[in-house]
Amino acid sequence: MPERGARVKAYPQREGQRPLLIAVLVALFAVAALVGMKADPAEPANVPSETVPRPEPVPTLTLAAVGDVMCHLPQVRAAWDSRRGVYDFTPAFSEVAPYLSAADITLANLETVLDDSRPYRGYPRFNSPPALAQALAEAGVDLVTTANNHALDQGEAGVLATLKSLKGAGLFVTGTFADEAERGPLVCSLRGFKLAFLAYTLHTNGLVPPPGKEYLVNVYNAEQAAQDITAARTQGAEFVVVSMHWGQEYQSRPSTEQEELARGLLAAGADLILGSHPHVLQPLEEKIQPAGGKRALVAYSLGNFISSQRDPGTDCGLILYVTIARDPDSGQVGISSYWTVPTRVVRGEKIRVVPGEPYGE
Repeated sequence: MPERGARVKAYPQREGQRPLLIAVLVALFAVAALVGMKADPAEPANVPSETVPRPEPVPTLTLAAVGDVMCHLPQVRAAWDSRRGVYDFTPAFSEVAPYLSAADITLANLETVLDDSRPYRGYPRFNSPPALAQALAEAGVDLVTTANNHALDQGEAGVLATLKSLKGAGLFVTGTFADEAERGPLVCSLRGFKLAFLAYTLHTNGLVPPPGKEYLVNVYNAEQAAQDITAARTQGAEFVVVSMHWGQEYQSRPSTEQEELARGLLAAGADLILGSHPHVLQPLEEKIQPAGGKRALVAYSLGNFISSQRDPGTDCGLILYVTIARDPDSGQVGISSYWTVPTRVVRGEKIRVVPGEPYGE
C-alpha cells in the first residue's frame, strides 16, 4: 500500500555555487573553533543544559474493511486448478493482498455458505468451496462477518459448516453462531486497544432457523443491538464496530431506514458502522455520537469486494482504512483519521480484485 505521509523534495545545486559554498563553510568552521576556545563568563561552569522532553507517541491502530465477498459459479469454475485437482482462490486476491495485510486488523463480509458436503451453487442459494476461507486468510483478512441474507441458504448445517471452515482457516467470525453461548459481541485486544465487533442482518430471504435456534443468525433488533453494545462496553471494549447488512440493492444512496438505524446505533454507542448488501458503493458520513460526543463514521455500503455480478457499479468496492487513536490526556479511544482505496473486479480466465489509488484524509 502506498505509504501515507509528507514527501521531502530535494533541490539540485548549481555547479557555479560550489567553490563559494565551500569557502563560506571553511570560514564558519574557523570562527566556530575560535569561539570555542574562549570561556563564556555569562554562563556558570558545570550547569547542566536544559533538555526539552519529547512527547510520547500517540498509540494508534489501523483497521481495514471491505464489502461483500460473493462467490457465483463463474468464480468457482475460475478457481479450479485442474493440474493439482483443487480449488484455489488465491489468484483472485493476489494483487490486493498487500493492501489487506497492511492494516492491523482487516474485516470482510462473507456472503456465501462454505460446505463441501453438498454441491456448490450460485444465486439464489449460495454454497462455495471452503478453500475460499483459506484464500481470504492468506490475503490478509482477519475477521469475517456472516450475518447476511444468505446466511441460511443451506440451513443450519450450512451455518455450522461455514463456521468450521472459517475458524479452521484461522479467521475470527461474528454474525452467525453455533450455540446460544457464543452469541454476543466479539471482544479482542490488539496493540493495546480493546475492540468489539458486532454484525446484524435485516433479513434472511424468508429463510428461518429451526425453532429455538434463533441464535444461528443475528437478525437485527434495536433493543438487542443496544444491549450487545452495552455488554461490549461492560467487557472493556473501548471501540465498537457494528457491521450492518441493510439497504436496497443497486441503490447508490442510503435509504431512510439505513439513516434511522445508523442514528440508533450511534446513540447506543457504536463508533464505526460498516454497511453491506446494496452491492454498489454508498457514501461515507462522519457523525458525532449523541452521548459521548466522539467522532464516529458510517460507511453505508462498501460495495462488492468480489463477485461475478454484471449490473452497473457491482464491480466496484472500497477498502476503508480507519486509524484509531488514544487521546493522551483523556485516555479516550476514537477515530483520528480515515481514507479509502478503490477496488475493481476484473473478469477473465481468473476473476480477481485489483486496487486503485488511495484517497481521503
